Amino acid sequence: MSNTNYYFIAYAADKGSPEHISMEINHPEWEWNTYEPNPDAIRIEKDYAIKITDKNIKEIRLDLYGTNTYFVSDKFINACDELNVKYRKIPIEIILYNGEHIPKNYYILLPAQSLALLDTEKSIFQTEEDIETGKPVINKLFPHTHVYSWIKKFSPIDTNLDLFRCTETMELACSERFKKALEKRQASNIKFRPVDESYRYDPWGDISE
Repeated sequence: MSNTNYYFIAYAADKGSPEHISMEINHPEWEWNTYEPNPDAIRIEKDYAIKITDKNIKEIRLDLYGTNTYFVSDKFINACDELNVKYRKIPIEIILYNGEHIPKNYYILLPAQSLALLDTEKSIFQTEEDIETGKPVINKLFPHTHVYSWIKKFSPIDTNLDLFRCTETMELACSERFKKALEKRQASNIKFRPVDESYRYDPWGDISE
């Protein structure tokens, strides 16, 4: 069964969870690439923990945080499992400024599915072009996808995937089913941006009306 509605999913700040949560990680770098296309092939040898450096944050109750690296809760993972989403989770310990360890389980989520969601026949967009050849630039991590300067009209193709990385924008995208699975669990601090006529991808502010 295919979906009809898609969303880009992101962290939503509120009174108890600021736009940016200052933190320190116990290792200088992750053992994987930010946009890792094949997380199951990674060998993980380290244990990960983050220390919240903002003394005003007294608790962590959110179910999603991050833009490129995603920190998620059991609620988020359970929604993935309900819909047979392919992913890899890496446990991460969260420690508050005062040294208190958060009892809630958190993980780094590595999406294992990606998709070129853009229907190029129905959409309005501009690809990046190679200066020397004039040909469209190809995404090195996802070679079936061009690099886009902007997308003025994003018409999605139909897919049965429920959570995946959209290779045109590199954002985390989800289906209506996944959105409902999170809402059923009352997952917090998550916003859903519909992929519809109002959505625009314009990283450099180049779209002209």
